[in-house]
Amino acid sequence: MKKFHFVLAALTMLAVASCLKIEDTDGDADDVKNVKEVTFPPQFEWSTSDKVALHMAGLTGLPEIKQVLTVESESGEVFLKEFILINQDFDGEVTVPSTIKTLKINCGAYAFTSEIKNSKIDFTLNNGNPDD
Repeated sequence: MKKFHFVLAALTMLAVASCLKIEDTDGDADDVKNVKEVTFPPQFEWSTSDKVALHMAGLTGLPEIKQVLTVESESGEVFLKEFILINQDFDGEVTVPSTIKTLKINCGAYAFTSEIKNSKIDFTLNNGNPDD
């Protein structure tokens, strides 16, 4: 009988405890209820994309030959596709998602992958090496 009273008392305490409202101690009572009232510091970065400057040194000593310059992600998403003269330097800019750290560059028979460094990619067609 004592076990029965003990179990009954424990169940009663559990039932009463489950009905009590637990106060929120993590948040302020003055939490912002309207999104328009939310303020962010001026240095907060909203953008999820980055602009990458491209500089290509053209092939020297060739006549004017046009080729298609393609800049894409490693998964194949194209960011730039443009006819260029391969004997002249090219400067351009592409906007890529911030998560992308390398780009594939194709121009005629030249194809290589280059890492984005300080929001720039410098490369040359003279040997295809992006670290020149």
